[in-house]
Amino acid sequence: MEMMQMRAFNPAGIEQMHIWLGQVRENSSTPIPLELLEGAAFTKAVGRPIPAETFGQEAFKTKLTLAKAIDQAVITSELDEESLENDKGFWSWLTLKFARNFFGSKGQIGESALWVYEPGNWRKVYRQKMAPLWLAYRAHRDNPDCLKAVLGIPVNKTGEVFEQMMARKWVVLSPGIMTLVTKLYFDEEKSALKRGSGGKDAGAPRRLTTVLDQLGLTYDIEELGWEVLADMLPNDFKKFIPYA
Repeated sequence: MEMMQMRAFNPAGIEQMHIWLGQVRENSSTPIPLELLEGAAFTKAVGRPIPAETFGQEAFKTKLTLAKAIDQAVITSELDEESLENDKGFWSWLTLKFARNFFGSKGQIGESALWVYEPGNWRKVYRQKMAPLWLAYRAHRDNPDCLKAVLGIPVNKTGEVFEQMMARKWVVLSPGIMTLVTKLYFDEEKSALKRGSGGKDAGAPRRLTTVLDQLGLTYDIEELGWEVLADMLPNDFKKFIPYA
């Protein structure tokens, strides 16, 4: 079985990663230097080796399958989970390792914050390619299906549900809210987001975040179950609620 040793960038590696990102913006076919990914001058080995197949093609089908693969890698490698939320070097390296899976159809890569992990401000870092996916998955290991509406999309896409929910860490970490979001906007039969879930009209995700903010002023909504939360929603959400 082929094994893979995960690594973490040191400051010099982070600097070189920024340089590579600049080169890719000029030429999307610019290769990733092997020395940057594996060289002792830029990286250090972290954790136990993992099966390379952990990050096979199926892992990059959706953000949710990728989150599951990352979780498997973290557990298998016996990394310290508590320290990972602030580990800039690890997440930046892991993202660069699999960078080609995240390129747009025309080779676009977007801003550096999508690639280089900058912990501290969730509203800035939630769109980083790998770290926030795992942090969300880790919070819901006992019921990852509640993340389908938010993470059940292609790895290089976002969309209104993802943007509105993932931008609020307290929303992402709440089992009740995440289950509510999936019940509202994910079609289990089609394994896809429901029609209208990407809009900005009545009952749409942007409206939901406004309602959740308002409810949060009165209730500890992070602790409530999805059914209780659903009963609190205004009538414009009824078209999305399964039992309405």
